[in-house]
Amino acid sequence: MASAPLLKFNGTTCSWQNQGFKGASPPQNMKDLAGKTVEIPSFRHDVSEIPREILSGFGHGKGRLIEGVYEKIILILMDGLGYKNLADRKLLGKMGLQTQELGSAIPSSTPSILTTILTGLKPAEHGILGFQFPLPGHGIFRPVDFTDPFGFAYEVSPEEVMPYPTLFDRLQEFGIHSEHHISFSFASGPFTEMITGSGRLVPFVNHGQVFRNLQKFLSKKGRGFSFVYFPTPDDLLHSSRCKIAYQTELALKLRLVKKLKASRNADKTLVVLASDHGHVGIQYRPVKVRPSWFRQENMGGSRHIMISPKAKYYEKIIRAYSRFGYVFDGQELLDSGLMGKQVWSESRERMTDLFFLADSELVPYVSEHQAYCSAHGGVHIDEMSAFFGTSRLSSFEPKLEF
Repeated sequence: MASAPLLKFNGTTCSWQNQGFKGASPPQNMKDLAGKTVEIPSFRHDVSEIPREILSGFGHGKGRLIEGVYEKIILILMDGLGYKNLADRKLLGKMGLQTQELGSAIPSSTPSILTTILTGLKPAEHGILGFQFPLPGHGIFRPVDFTDPFGFAYEVSPEEVMPYPTLFDRLQEFGIHSEHHISFSFASGPFTEMITGSGRLVPFVNHGQVFRNLQKFLSKKGRGFSFVYFPTPDDLLHSSRCKIAYQTELALKLRLVKKLKASRNADKTLVVLASDHGHVGIQYRPVKVRPSWFRQENMGGSRHIMISPKAKYYEKIIRAYSRFGYVFDGQELLDSGLMGKQVWSESRERMTDLFFLADSELVPYVSEHQAYCSAHGGVHIDEMSAFFGTSRLSSFEPKLEF
């Protein structure tokens, strides 16, 4: 059995499989810059363990969440399908899966966590620090499409942004065919290229096409892995907190998987349904600071804000934002281990002076805010609680209805 490749972080050798903090437990009695004791939800397992679990399902290494060895594994990721959100809606027992709660990572934003799920590295380790962050030598960088805030593309390669091997690369080393099923609207972007690595991209338009593509995957001989990414319920929940956004989308996906039971190799196939984070209902509140107090535009996201203040307003900004959550010195946050045990040197260069994390339903804004009523990116339990469930395909029997 081949050993895991090793990565270098600031001259320190680290296993490809993340050995960082489980969940997001802060060091004992850790305080933020406003003197608040940091209380962040802690979980027994977290999303950075998913690559290790997939490998264990193929017989390479030992996992803790997946039992048995399979010829094929289908990992379906539903963006924003939080474990606690499902439990609150009393849907867990209807899914036909053995379920586990996983902790998300900090920040619990989609680009950060998707990269974590497909590399086994946490944000400080892989360098994707949120929806926007400073990219040295370029400016404010949006990793989802490799552009600046105005939509102009940067001439930068995926390897420069995140150079580490993906799960698809690791599977290739073991001779396992891998595919990344993703909608056409996301398939051609540099972020998708970056997180896919050596995997085969399989674009789709609708659920019917996903079903046919997975049927073809299951009919192939030999070991194979399929990763299927759905942007729902995340995109729906941003504009609605209602139960139907969860139940309808989830029932659609579960029905699609159930139809695959008649496919070849169903008894040798494991189905994994997972999420990157959950969602929390939010309320916007103006923060009493002025745009002129900042050296550059705030970055990150609405619930994980990267701040570079002018020196004379430093303390005022800390006090103002601390009403809504925790305010950290950026470098000290990296060193705390909350964003990953090892710190990639490039992550230090991408970090701002201050890093804010929302810990309640309140979201601060300076001059304007998004019209979302549900969000993620902070450290509230609802958004940090991610879902993980498994079933052998041949015995999959969900009971969730539309």
